[in-house]
Amino acid sequence: MQERVAGWAIIGSALLTLVAIMHHPTVHNASPAEVLSRIGAISGHDRVIHGAVMVFLLALLFGFTVFSRRLGLDRTLPLIGLIAFAAASVALGGAAVVDGFFVPDVAGKYAGTDAANIRIGIGLLAYSAIVIQELTRLAMVSSCLAVAVWSASLLAPRYDRWPRALGAFGIVAAAYTLVALGVTRYIGPHALINIALAQNMWYACAGALLIRFANETPHGGSQ
Repeated sequence: MQERVAGWAIIGSALLTLVAIMHHPTVHNASPAEVLSRIGAISGHDRVIHGAVMVFLLALLFGFTVFSRRLGLDRTLPLIGLIAFAAASVALGGAAVVDGFFVPDVAGKYAGTDAANIRIGIGLLAYSAIVIQELTRLAMVSSCLAVAVWSASLLAPRYDRWPRALGAFGIVAAAYTLVALGVTRYIGPHALINIALAQNMWYACAGALLIRFANETPHGGSQ
């Protein structure tokens, strides 16, 4: 039962995270005062989107904890994968807190103030953007490591063709994500979708595999 729940949690959260990123609010081509005002105006939307992403991260962490246990936490690769994914979750959660909660609070505090305070507010937003970018990159690299080592574990001879196919796909997806991350200078919402698409599709497939494992007997060939 727990593996089925975890599998569906992975599938749903992987797909809904992409939907949330597609609805990420943005502000373009505005003066400093307008930037603060516009961010303040969309702060409610911003908090909802990033709050949802944080919930999806927790669901994914639950799901992949169960997934790693199924692969065998007494084995090195599944354990490394779980640790790497936990690190990615912390990093991406930090980016979500800064982007979805700290940034709107800064905008709300400094919007409509005098020029000196507006400069302070814009400075804080600029530093926040650097933190968001670095945490997002760290999260993507860590999650790539998790996918790669989980996939390598699935390539073991004890698994049948379905898990091994997912393992091969995971290696390719992790490599694609790292290359896309390397050539992307600024990670905005659209760039993040392009970077994370293959990896999130692997997540959904891993959730389906976990459900398949749950439907097998404890002594089936998947163990």
